[in-house]
Amino acid sequence: MPRLSSLPRPLAAAAAGALLLAFTAPGAWGEEFRRWAESARGLGVGGALTAVASGSDAMLYNPAGLAQDVIWKAELAYSLDESEDDPGGFFDRLDDMPGTPAEVGDLLAEGQESRYRREQLFASFHTGGGFGLAAIDVRTRQSQPTAAGLGYREERFTGGMATLAWSTGLRLIMFGVTVKVLGRQLIEEEFTAAELSDPAFDLEGFRSSGNDFAYDAGVLIRLPIPFIRPTIGAAQINGGDPEFGFSKRPALLSETNVGVSLNPYIFTDAAQLLLMYEQRDINDHAYAADDSSAKREHYGAELSFFPKAHGIWALQLRAGDSQGKGTWGVGVNFDQFLSIDVAQYSELLGTEDRPQWEKRTILQIKLGF
Repeated sequence: MPRLSSLPRPLAAAAAGALLLAFTAPGAWGEEFRRWAESARGLGVGGALTAVASGSDAMLYNPAGLAQDVIWKAELAYSLDESEDDPGGFFDRLDDMPGTPAEVGDLLAEGQESRYRREQLFASFHTGGGFGLAAIDVRTRQSQPTAAGLGYREERFTGGMATLAWSTGLRLIMFGVTVKVLGRQLIEEEFTAAELSDPAFDLEGFRSSGNDFAYDAGVLIRLPIPFIRPTIGAAQINGGDPEFGFSKRPALLSETNVGVSLNPYIFTDAAQLLLMYEQRDINDHAYAADDSSAKREHYGAELSFFPKAHGIWALQLRAGDSQGKGTWGVGVNFDQFLSIDVAQYSELLGTEDRPQWEKRTILQIKLGF
């Protein structure tokens, strides 16, 4: 497994490659639902936010980033993240089961390709002093074809989060801790045509639930090096390995992520460039069954234009590499009241002998004051 001490390429070259979307994917097997919650900004830059996350994103990627904020803000964010090849509303039809033999046949025929949908509602409040509270509801649904008929997995997390972040006087070193109280619901089954047409069929009858605690801890270190202005970030996410009382499948495995960002001063104050590199699970805990370097290494770049007050940029262009595939994203910010972000990325799904690359698009809308 690659370590930070043996990075395969210089950071600057990698991030420039991310801007060009020039990375290609090795034939690696990836596990689904690796991260239970994401943001459109994070997915647009290939997931490499550990060294740059701020605001509500810090409560998902690195709690130390909350110490970067200088104003208080209340925010409500909704995001929809789904497969691009699902124009017919596959999951809506699945919810209507049981169906007639013809309806079940149509559903199984469409289910020969993997389907994915994640809806995320995230309400947060954070102060300029590094304190934040949030409530979250994330529902992820996925289907894949099986020999028996249709494999279906649904996972839902709901709960609350509290973050405390602090820093040195000049914000050169920042620390943060998040405590999470989460409820988890899970459906993971294979359904045959006979089961889907049975009048007694009800998805709710397969649902299990449980509650647990977890924590995140992180640090950011800004190095006083002129021009490139680097930042090093490290975060442990989902500490405590919350299992929610499930024996069928581990829910959230902790991972320790390390990232580096550069903020080179190559533009006037009217623009800003961020270059990012991140390595996931450096202690080989969450990804123990997956040795793919592409799964662990993430690259990103973000170019921001037209600064507004309080560190807000009117327009942000993003690109990156996640799992060896290019990502891109765009963010438009209307002061602190409204922001709209969109990103496109790919994820490796399927089984080890039948892998599938699935292209996804996420739309996120944030309302705040």
